[in-house]
Amino acid sequence: MIMVSLSYYIDCRLRASGGKWKGSDMVRDISLPEELLFRLDDRVRHDVQLAKQHFLETANNLQVVCCAFTSFGKYAIKQRKLHPDTFVQLAMQLAYYRKHGRPGSCYETAMTRRFYHGRTETMRPCTQEAVLWCQAMTDPTCTEDVKRKALLQAFNKHNKLMALAQNGEGFDRHLLGLYLVAKEEGLPTPHLFRDPLYAKSGGGGNFVLSSSLVGYQTVVGVGAPMVLHGYGCFYNIRDDRIVMSITAWKADPQTDAERAYIHHSPPGGRGSEAACESRTEHKCPKQNNRRNIMAHQMSGTLPERTFQYQDSLPPLPVPSLEGSLSKYLDAVRPFATEQEYEATVENVRSFQEGVGQVLQQKLLHRASTRRNWLEEWWLNTAYLEVRTPSQLNINFGGPAPYLEHCWPPAEGTQLQRTSVGLWHMLQYWDLIRTERMTPHKAGRSGLDMDQYRMLFCTCKVPGVTKDTILNYFKTESEGPCPSHVVVMRRGRIFTFDALHDGKILTPPELLRQLQYVTECCEGGPDGDGVAALTSEERTTWAKAREHLISLDPVNTSILETIQSSLFVVSLDEAKPYATAEDYTPLTLETLTGDPTIRWGDKSYNSISYADGTFGSNCDHAPYDAMILVSLCYYIDQRLEATGGEWTGSDAVRAMPFPEELVFTVDAKVRSDINRAKHHYRNTAQNLQLVCYAFTAFGKEAIKQRKLHPDTFVQLAMQLAYYRKHGRPGSCYETAMTRRFYHGRTETMRPCTQEAVLWCQAMTDPTCTEDVKRRALLKAVNKHNKLMALAQNGEGFDRHLLGLYLVSKEEGLPTPHLFMDPLYAKSGGGGNFTLSSSLVGYTTVLGAVAPMVQHGYGFFYRIRDDRIVMSITAWKSDPETDTESLFKTLCSSLHDILHLATTSQL
Repeated sequence: MIMVSLSYYIDCRLRASGGKWKGSDMVRDISLPEELLFRLDDRVRHDVQLAKQHFLETANNLQVVCCAFTSFGKYAIKQRKLHPDTFVQLAMQLAYYRKHGRPGSCYETAMTRRFYHGRTETMRPCTQEAVLWCQAMTDPTCTEDVKRKALLQAFNKHNKLMALAQNGEGFDRHLLGLYLVAKEEGLPTPHLFRDPLYAKSGGGGNFVLSSSLVGYQTVVGVGAPMVLHGYGCFYNIRDDRIVMSITAWKADPQTDAERAYIHHSPPGGRGSEAACESRTEHKCPKQNNRRNIMAHQMSGTLPERTFQYQDSLPPLPVPSLEGSLSKYLDAVRPFATEQEYEATVENVRSFQEGVGQVLQQKLLHRASTRRNWLEEWWLNTAYLEVRTPSQLNINFGGPAPYLEHCWPPAEGTQLQRTSVGLWHMLQYWDLIRTERMTPHKAGRSGLDMDQYRMLFCTCKVPGVTKDTILNYFKTESEGPCPSHVVVMRRGRIFTFDALHDGKILTPPELLRQLQYVTECCEGGPDGDGVAALTSEERTTWAKAREHLISLDPVNTSILETIQSSLFVVSLDEAKPYATAEDYTPLTLETLTGDPTIRWGDKSYNSISYADGTFGSNCDHAPYDAMILVSLCYYIDQRLEATGGEWTGSDAVRAMPFPEELVFTVDAKVRSDINRAKHHYRNTAQNLQLVCYAFTAFGKEAIKQRKLHPDTFVQLAMQLAYYRKHGRPGSCYETAMTRRFYHGRTETMRPCTQEAVLWCQAMTDPTCTEDVKRRALLKAVNKHNKLMALAQNGEGFDRHLLGLYLVSKEEGLPTPHLFMDPLYAKSGGGGNFTLSSSLVGYTTVLGAVAPMVQHGYGFFYRIRDDRIVMSITAWKSDPETDTESLFKTLCSSLHDILHLATTSQL
């Protein structure tokens, strides 16, 4: 592990620098290398030749394979609540048992460096429990339950023995010590050490399998087998792969390193799946999918870089016209009378046989000239051409989950906690800038990572008719990247560089900068609050910005500083107390808080509150919410791991204090600011929000019923809306399309005809449980099918949008398809009553305003034991109410679980 530390250090530095020297090319006047020559005679030369011959004979006898198992890695194993090293070790035991038909005595390195001059202890993975599990796995008569129980017993025994060995309570080194005492005392060798089982079980350096986990980084090693009939196995475990080196001696007819590698698969068979199934939404890969692993020999593979798969991603496909129109008719059915539906069918037929064919060909031509035919159109239509104020209508916000562990609400902690949080944010920026963040994947396929370029140093700029996005971010290999941060407090704006002498400021240094800002603000008047202008209607803000620029060239410079900054830190004096069960005050504050201390057009506003809680508010145009979720979850994991404390140096280097950015304003600007604040407050006061945790059950209980957690929640939402409003609710759910080049999202419509029929059954007291059960299964299957199609580029909403925009660009009349009443009634054109998104299975949640005045916004995250939901509505609509919808939703969740339980789905 000492050599691993050196190698990993070098690897990290090479990745950070791209393997290039960026310093001076000047060569100082230094001595050339001196050759060291031994004086030899014939005897020495003969010994050298003999040594080389012996070495080559032994080397030629050594068989080595060093390959990457790429089906999965640490991430998938940890999701199953299993220790990655134990997982691989048991796979090795099973592989040896399958190949040789007997247990293999095994040595695994256990580190004892917690003791003075400690090195290693032997941990013996070939336990009785492991052997019984191997026997069960190779016995075709064994039931899945027997295999599962045997696997869990083997895991527990391995983990226990490893903990004992690392704590100095192993036995092999102890027995060695007793043997050496006898030897030094001149005593006869004790019979214990001459017992045949001593050597047969591995004692005295006779282990058949000599193994070691090299770690969880990029370095792997190799070592020869301990005995002639044995194997050496070194391995490292990465998030998405396991890299193994296996050695054997060719002279032994029974050992074969390559066959051992093919057999060396993680604990397989349905017995292991049974152990994992209730804990995660993914199943363990099947054994027979691993036979092609040898094609992936990667002993010299470089670490994956963040953006390395961009050029190999497939282009966004154009679905067939017939397929999209068929899906559209299916989607409008729940909202139509028979007469309305027949009219729409005729409208669709006319479109398909007429202008639709022309528009489809033009769209296919567009797709042939670019890798993502939708990208520019979507950005313009969904965000940049929209004129409504962004900050409350487009932006998404959300609470930070740190209060659930190390940072509960506490006054007097704001600046200290902010400095630590900022440091972790900057580490994340550095991961992306140096391309050390592992690219995301769906199975083995890379996902598009382009949105991560937009997380930092990005800002939307208003235009009179259309906004633009400015992105200043560059990776280290592309050139210099802005590294300054903007801090806002009491309507005033400050900036400082987050790097000093090329190194990220430490939390004590960041704390000093924040304290300076706070002292300046508390010792002087509030600022003009120019940031409030970003909350205005877009054309109004564009004209106000033009006037601001015309007043003084300094204003242009300040705007450029804000736009190019890494992100904005908002030091808010509000105290939105929240708990793990009720995030409502904090979540509402992130969406509707003080507009004078957040720049509504920035890609990331990190909001710090006076009670030590945190939140975010972000412009939606540059990226989708899951990008911010990744950042926030990274920070949450790091804070939880460190207890929210900084354990490094408290030293503060000499560096400039933050610079205040003061706009030149006049009476018109002040009037514009006051008007913007007034409009903002009116809209903010109209927004109703609840953010509660449903704690009766979560993902684990849902998975036990063989249902997909997201589908489960979506159908509960359909039932809740149907119960409350007595009709179906057109619904938008986000489907991710990042498997395609620059892919973002597709619309998945959960309000299917099958879902409505199920809702009707659930609200009909005459319906039997069997009828409800069958209706639920149909609704579940339909939802899962549509989601899979949408994620695979076979949705229809973006396709219809493309056809509409082709007609618009060609100057053609708007096709009747898009003027059909059912088009808007079913949600088309951004008219969905329910706007929803699964934020994921992490600790991070967000919130967004409803898409329409009579609608709801619904974000949710699903944990093992709970479902946390944020629901928004506009108070001005007399029918919508977030509190009552949440209560109805809770009842619906219980009802589905009850139905799934009693019906044994």
